[in-house]
Amino acid sequence: MRKNSKKNQVITQMRTKAGLTQTELAQLVGVSENTIANWERGSASKWIGNLIKLCGALNCTLEDLAPEEESQHIEVYDLSGRDIDTVRNYCEAVLAKDHKSSAKIASYATINDLQLRYWLDQADKLIYDFRDKGIDIPDVESLIGGLTLCNLTNRLVHSQSELIVMPNAAYKLGAKQFIDCVEKIRLNQSFIDKYVDLDEENYKRGLIFQNWILSVYVIGWRPGREVPMHHHGNSLDAIRVVQGEMTHWELSEERAHDQNIPFEGIQGWWEEKKFDANSQVYKAGDLVLVDRRTAHKIKNCSNDTLVTLHFRFGAPADDDRWMPDVLTFGCDSLGQCRVFETPAINSPKLIPIQFNN
Repeated sequence: MRKNSKKNQVITQMRTKAGLTQTELAQLVGVSENTIANWERGSASKWIGNLIKLCGALNCTLEDLAPEEESQHIEVYDLSGRDIDTVRNYCEAVLAKDHKSSAKIASYATINDLQLRYWLDQADKLIYDFRDKGIDIPDVESLIGGLTLCNLTNRLVHSQSELIVMPNAAYKLGAKQFIDCVEKIRLNQSFIDKYVDLDEENYKRGLIFQNWILSVYVIGWRPGREVPMHHHGNSLDAIRVVQGEMTHWELSEERAHDQNIPFEGIQGWWEEKKFDANSQVYKAGDLVLVDRRTAHKIKNCSNDTLVTLHFRFGAPADDDRWMPDVLTFGCDSLGQCRVFETPAINSPKLIPIQFNN
């Protein structure tokens, strides 16, 4: 009996360590307070033991035993406005080990707000992913930034069902749908600044986020720095001016073809070619769309630093102008935000993640 008694105390000890009452734990789990009390008295021991044996016999985890219906139909909620502030407060409490505050927010969401509960769960899983991989969490804004960009992917994927099942899905999304989704995205300046590299010789892209359809990266431009006129093939690109002034030239697909403007990344594309186009100056906060096969050129004609945030829907640039060893976020097939450290490679490759039918 004493041996069983010690086993029965495990849930109580873990709950106490987390700073939770039985009522708060019940609200988080979604069961009654009596159920928690019974579990702490030992009623859960038998089925917990059986589940452990089942996982051992099948060489699987508890997540592997989840019903397949969960992966066949993914309920995706939008992250915006008030929810972002609440998720930020929740993450701050979790990182500060303020169990009372985090439990209070989670309890409210469990009872009153499924959308908020969804994003609190996403935050929990992202924090776990950091810890599981032994990666230090820089700050709360990094978590919010990763979740925000994961939300953007969900918006793009669910903007039309064809994207989920068609192999050439990246080319099915309309330019207007794309820019409408990107326009809503706001990232904290301190988060973006982590990915700015003002290399003296060449500009470098800081990769923030990437999955099978989307790459999000930052470029810092010293005064006078520029990129030659080029096009991105079948990829869409939205550029947000974060800091400074961007001088931008653009050529339609037809004019780019007539003037032999090269595709980004091919041999010799970095050599400046003559072109006939008018420029336009964009300031901080402006958002510019570069459509498929539309050519463009960027230059910092000012005396101050220019920082641009790029959303590439399609294949990323295949060259050596990427910052190595940066913290990059991704999104798996269930819409869950993940984190990984980009190695020192020439070019990031699209992560081969497929969405379930």
